Amino acid sequence: EKNTVILNLEKAEAKQKNTLSKYAEAVSRHKVLQDMKNDFDGYYKSVKSVLKEGAKGTLKGIEGAVGELINTEAKYETAIETALGSAVQNIITSDEYSAKAAIEYLKRGSLGRATFMPVNVINGREIENKSAILNYIGVCGIGSDLVSFNSRYSKIVLSLLGRVIITENMDCAIKVSSFTGRKYRIVTLDGDVINP
Repeated sequence: EKNTVILNLEKAEAKQKNTLSKYAEAVSRHKVLQDMKNDFDGYYKSVKSVLKEGAKGTLKGIEGAVGELINTEAKYETAIETALGSAVQNIITSDEYSAKAAIEYLKRGSLGRATFMPVNVINGREIENKSAILNYIGVCGIGSDLVSFNSRYSKIVLSLLGRVIITENMDCAIKVSSFTGRKYRIVTLDGDVINP
Protein backbone atom coordinates (compact mmCIF):
# COMPACT_ATOMS: atom_id res chain seq x y z
CA GLU A 1 0.00 0.00 0.00
CA LYS A 2 2.89 2.34 0.83
CA ASN A 3 4.39 1.69 -2.64
CA THR A 4 1.06 2.55 -4.28
CA VAL A 5 0.89 5.85 -2.41
CA ILE A 6 4.48 6.69 -3.40
CA LEU A 7 3.76 5.75 -7.02
CA ASN A 8 0.60 7.90 -7.08
CA LEU A 9 2.52 10.78 -5.51
CA GLU A 10 5.26 10.51 -8.13
CA LYS A 11 2.64 10.46 -10.93
CA ALA A 12 0.93 13.52 -9.44
CA GLU A 13 4.26 15.36 -9.15
CA ALA A 14 5.14 14.51 -12.79
CA LYS A 15 1.70 15.70 -13.92
CA GLN A 16 2.10 18.95 -11.93
CA LYS A 17 5.57 19.52 -13.42
CA ASN A 18 4.20 18.95 -16.92
CA THR A 19 1.27 21.33 -16.27
CA LEU A 20 3.61 24.03 -14.90
CA SER A 21 5.86 23.62 -17.94
CA LYS A 22 2.90 24.02 -20.32
CA TYR A 23 1.70 27.06 -18.36
CA ALA A 24 5.16 28.70 -18.53
CA GLU A 25 5.26 28.01 -22.28
CA ALA A 26 1.80 29.57 -22.77
CA VAL A 27 2.75 32.64 -20.72
CA SER A 28 5.93 33.03 -22.78
CA ARG A 29 4.03 32.68 -26.09
CA HIS A 30 1.43 35.20 -24.89
CA LYS A 31 4.20 37.67 -24.01
CA VAL A 32 5.81 37.27 -27.46
CA LEU A 33 2.45 37.83 -29.20
CA GLN A 34 1.69 40.83 -26.95
CA ASP A 35 5.12 42.33 -27.72
CA MET A 36 4.52 41.79 -31.45
CA LYS A 37 1.11 43.46 -31.17
CA ASN A 38 2.52 46.40 -29.21
CA ASP A 39 5.34 46.77 -31.74
CA PHE A 40 2.89 46.43 -34.68
CA ASP A 41 4.97 43.60 -36.19
CA GLY A 42 4.03 42.68 -39.73
CA TYR A 43 3.04 46.19 -40.74
CA TYR A 44 4.84 48.35 -43.31
CA LYS A 45 7.35 50.79 -41.81
CA SER A 46 5.12 53.79 -42.58
CA VAL A 47 2.01 52.17 -41.07
CA LYS A 48 3.95 50.98 -38.01
CA SER A 49 5.31 54.51 -37.44
CA VAL A 50 1.86 56.10 -37.58
CA LEU A 51 0.29 53.43 -35.34
CA LYS A 52 3.08 53.84 -32.75
CA GLU A 53 2.70 57.62 -32.74
CA GLY A 54 -1.06 57.20 -32.45
CA ALA A 55 -0.65 54.83 -29.50
CA LYS A 56 1.66 57.32 -27.79
CA GLY A 57 -0.84 60.12 -28.40
CA THR A 58 1.60 62.13 -30.52
CA LEU A 59 -0.74 61.79 -33.51
CA LYS A 60 -4.39 62.36 -32.64
CA GLY A 61 -7.33 60.51 -34.17
CA ILE A 62 -5.42 57.35 -35.16
CA GLU A 63 -7.86 54.52 -34.40
CA GLY A 64 -5.84 51.60 -35.75
CA ALA A 65 -5.19 49.51 -38.84
CA VAL A 66 -8.03 47.65 -40.54
CA GLY A 67 -6.39 44.32 -39.63
CA GLU A 68 -6.48 45.22 -35.93
CA LEU A 69 -10.05 46.41 -35.86
CA ILE A 70 -11.90 43.53 -37.54
CA ASN A 71 -12.10 39.83 -36.67
CA THR A 72 -13.52 36.75 -38.32
CA GLU A 73 -13.93 33.05 -37.66
CA ALA A 74 -10.91 30.88 -38.45
CA LYS A 75 -12.64 29.23 -41.44
CA TYR A 76 -13.07 32.63 -43.16
CA GLU A 77 -9.61 34.06 -42.38
CA THR A 78 -7.95 33.15 -45.70
CA ALA A 79 -10.88 34.46 -47.74
CA ILE A 80 -11.14 37.73 -45.77
CA GLU A 81 -7.36 38.31 -45.84
CA THR A 82 -7.36 37.70 -49.61
CA ALA A 83 -10.37 39.99 -50.12
CA LEU A 84 -8.72 42.77 -48.12
CA GLY A 85 -5.25 42.37 -49.62
CA SER A 86 -3.03 45.31 -48.70
CA ALA A 87 -6.09 47.20 -47.36
CA VAL A 88 -5.54 45.19 -44.16
CA GLN A 89 -2.86 47.83 -43.45
CA ASN A 90 -5.07 50.85 -44.19
CA ILE A 91 -5.14 53.19 -41.21
CA ILE A 92 -8.52 54.22 -39.83
CA THR A 93 -8.66 57.77 -38.52
CA SER A 94 -11.42 59.66 -36.74
CA ASP A 95 -11.52 62.33 -39.48
CA GLU A 96 -9.69 63.67 -42.53
CA TYR A 97 -7.71 66.17 -40.44
CA SER A 98 -6.14 63.34 -38.43
CA ALA A 99 -5.24 61.65 -41.72
CA LYS A 100 -3.73 64.92 -43.02
CA ALA A 101 -1.60 65.31 -39.86
CA ALA A 102 -0.39 61.70 -40.20
CA ILE A 103 0.50 62.25 -43.88
CA GLU A 104 2.49 65.35 -42.93
CA TYR A 105 4.27 63.31 -40.23
CA LEU A 106 5.21 60.64 -42.79
CA LYS A 107 6.47 63.28 -45.26
CA ARG A 108 8.55 65.10 -42.64
CA GLY A 109 10.28 61.88 -41.61
CA SER A 110 10.52 60.45 -45.16
CA LEU A 111 8.84 57.37 -43.74
CA GLY A 112 6.94 56.30 -46.85
CA ARG A 113 3.26 56.19 -47.70
CA ALA A 114 0.13 54.83 -46.08
CA THR A 115 -3.55 54.70 -46.97
CA PHE A 116 -5.93 56.42 -44.57
CA MET A 117 -9.65 55.82 -44.12
CA PRO A 118 -11.34 58.63 -42.16
CA VAL A 119 -14.45 57.31 -40.40
CA ASN A 120 -16.41 60.48 -41.10
CA VAL A 121 -16.05 60.46 -44.92
CA ILE A 122 -15.87 56.83 -46.08
CA ASN A 123 -19.07 55.35 -47.49
CA GLY A 124 -19.60 51.74 -48.43
CA ARG A 125 -21.85 50.07 -50.95
CA GLU A 126 -23.73 46.83 -50.65
CA ILE A 127 -24.67 44.14 -53.12
CA GLU A 128 -28.05 44.39 -54.82
CA ASN A 129 -30.25 41.27 -54.75
CA LYS A 130 -28.37 40.08 -51.67
CA SER A 131 -30.98 37.52 -50.52
CA ALA A 132 -30.95 35.65 -53.86
CA ILE A 133 -27.14 35.43 -53.71
CA LEU A 134 -27.14 34.28 -50.07
CA ASN A 135 -29.60 31.48 -50.93
CA TYR A 136 -27.25 30.16 -53.62
CA ILE A 137 -25.76 26.76 -52.66
CA GLY A 138 -22.10 27.12 -51.65
CA VAL A 139 -22.26 30.82 -50.78
CA CYS A 140 -20.87 31.42 -47.28
CA GLY A 141 -21.93 35.06 -47.19
CA ILE A 142 -20.95 38.61 -48.01
CA GLY A 143 -17.50 39.59 -46.73
CA SER A 144 -18.81 42.45 -44.59
CA ASP A 145 -21.28 40.09 -42.86
CA LEU A 146 -18.59 37.52 -42.02
CA VAL A 147 -16.46 39.85 -39.90
CA SER A 148 -17.02 41.36 -36.48
CA PHE A 149 -16.12 44.96 -35.71
CA ASN A 150 -17.16 48.02 -33.75
CA SER A 151 -20.30 49.44 -35.42
CA ARG A 152 -18.41 52.75 -35.71
CA TYR A 153 -16.48 51.16 -38.61
CA SER A 154 -19.48 49.76 -40.50
CA LYS A 155 -19.12 52.11 -43.50
CA ILE A 156 -15.41 51.33 -43.76
CA VAL A 157 -16.06 47.57 -43.61
CA LEU A 158 -18.81 47.97 -46.23
CA SER A 159 -16.43 49.91 -48.49
CA LEU A 160 -13.83 47.12 -48.25
CA LEU A 161 -15.98 43.97 -48.05
CA GLY A 162 -19.60 44.96 -48.80
CA ARG A 163 -19.37 43.89 -52.45
CA VAL A 164 -17.30 40.72 -51.91
CA ILE A 165 -19.01 37.32 -52.01
CA ILE A 166 -17.35 34.47 -50.12
CA THR A 167 -17.96 30.98 -51.51
CA GLU A 168 -16.97 27.48 -50.44
CA ASN A 169 -15.08 26.65 -53.64
CA MET A 170 -14.22 27.71 -57.19
CA ASP A 171 -17.07 25.76 -58.83
CA CYS A 172 -19.57 27.72 -56.77
CA ALA A 173 -17.66 30.96 -57.40
CA ILE A 174 -17.92 30.46 -61.18
CA LYS A 175 -21.67 29.78 -60.97
CA VAL A 176 -22.30 32.77 -58.69
CA SER A 177 -20.18 35.00 -60.92
CA SER A 178 -22.32 34.03 -63.91
CA PHE A 179 -25.55 34.39 -61.87
CA THR A 180 -24.62 37.95 -60.80
CA GLY A 181 -23.53 39.04 -64.29
CA ARG A 182 -19.88 39.11 -63.17
CA LYS A 183 -20.53 42.32 -61.21
CA TYR A 184 -18.87 41.36 -57.93
CA ARG A 185 -15.58 40.14 -56.56
CA ILE A 186 -15.84 36.54 -55.40
CA VAL A 187 -13.32 34.90 -53.07
CA THR A 188 -13.27 31.22 -52.12
CA LEU A 189 -12.43 29.86 -48.67
CA ASP A 190 -9.06 28.81 -50.16
CA GLY A 191 -8.35 32.39 -51.26
CA ASP A 192 -9.00 31.98 -55.00
CA VAL A 193 -10.44 35.13 -56.59
CA ILE A 194 -12.78 35.97 -59.43
CA ASN A 195 -12.75 39.71 -60.15
CA PRO A 196 -15.70 41.55 -61.75
